[in-house]
Amino acid sequence: MAVYSGRLEDIMTKILKTAKTTTETYGLGTGDLAGENIVDF
Repeated sequence: MAVYSGRLEDIMTKILKTAKTTTETYGLGTGDLAGENIVDF
């Protein structure tokens, strides 16, 4: 299970970094929720 835990952590870290970058790129303020919604679609 430790192998999957590390991989999941990497995936979640990448998602959060992408959401933050997307939020900054589109000037959506500091809320990552908007960036996460854009990344999801």
